[in-house]
Amino acid sequence: MRAPTWRAEFDRLLAPAESPPWSNRLVNGTLMALILVSVVAAVVETVEDLAPRIAWVLPLVESFAVAAMAVEFALRFWAAPEREAIGAREPWSARLHYVTSFVGLVHLLAVLPSL
Repeated sequence: MRAPTWRAEFDRLLAPAESPPWSNRLVNGTLMALILVSVVAAVVETVEDLAPRIAWVLPLVESFAVAAMAVEFALRFWAAPEREAIGAREPWSARLHYVTSFVGLVHLLAVLPSL
């Protein structure tokens, strides 16, 4: 039996599953926490009394969140052929399918405005 490829391992980490391994839950929990922190930072940015005192950290939070989302998008894009049935699609076709899917478009729209 062959060892799984890096692409297959990243797909296993990022893909939803009925009974996901602990690593999948950790990655998805971290991404959800990052999204929550990013939303809280955006809300804090609108509070006039708080914003000046912590104004220096808010761009850092936003930059880190965007970088993490960009890395997640790139990894999902790269691992997209693993999501398809073996031999069902060419790698470019599977990646195009991911980018044009609802989830892919949401990821793309989350990252593009910051670039």
